[in-house]
Amino acid sequence: MAAEPASGAPTPRLPLPDLAWITGLGLAWLYAAGWSYAYRWYARFDLGLNGLDLPVETVLMYGYWVLRAHWYLLLPALAVWPLWTLVPPGVRRRGIYGLPLVLILLFVLAYTLGAGAADHRFVAHRDQGFRCLPRARVGLVPQADRGPAIAALAAGLARATPPPGAPDPSPDAEWRLLVQTASLLVLIKPEPQGPPVVALVPWENLDVARLSPVVAGCQ
Repeated sequence: MAAEPASGAPTPRLPLPDLAWITGLGLAWLYAAGWSYAYRWYARFDLGLNGLDLPVETVLMYGYWVLRAHWYLLLPALAVWPLWTLVPPGVRRRGIYGLPLVLILLFVLAYTLGAGAADHRFVAHRDQGFRCLPRARVGLVPQADRGPAIAALAAGLARATPPPGAPDPSPDAEWRLLVQTASLLVLIKPEPQGPPVVALVPWENLDVARLSPVVAGCQ
C-alpha cells in the first residue's frame, strides 16, 4: 500500500499577543502623528490644545491625514508583518529589549511628519486666503456690560456675507470657522498682512450662527 504524502509544513501565523501589540503600536503611532499635526496646526493660530479639548476621534483623523500624505510608510510596515512570523519565538521574546528604542524612533517620526504636514497645509490655506474654510456669521447673546472692543467684535461677527455672485468682502468683513468643539467655536479673520485674527465664541454666548458651504474641491 502506497504511503500517504507527507503533509506540508504548517504556515507560520502571528501569535495573538504579537498581533495585539502591533495593532496597539499602530494606533498609538496614528494618535501621536495626529497630536503632532494638531499641536502645530493650532499653534500657527496661537492656540493651545488644552483649551480646545479636541476629541480622540478628531486627533485620529488628523493622524490619518498625515498617513495619507505619507502612504509609502505602509510598505515597510506591511513587509514587517509577514517577516515577523518567521522569527523564532525565542528571538521575538528577546526583541522586547529593543522596543524602547523603536518607540522613540517611531515617536520622532510621527512628530516630524505631523508637524511638517500641518505646516504645509497652513501655508496652502494661507496662500488661498483660507477660502477652503466655511464663512461664518455669528450672533452673540446681548450683554449689558459689553465694552466697546467686544461690541465691535460682535458687530463684525454678525456682519452679513454677500450673496452668491457678488464680490468677496474686504478681509475685515469675513470670518471663517476654523474648528467647532464641544464648548466653543473658533473663528478666524484673514488679514492681508500678518497672522489671522482669532475669536473664541463659547456656546453659552452664542445666539445664532450661519455657515456657508465649503468650497468644492477643498480638503
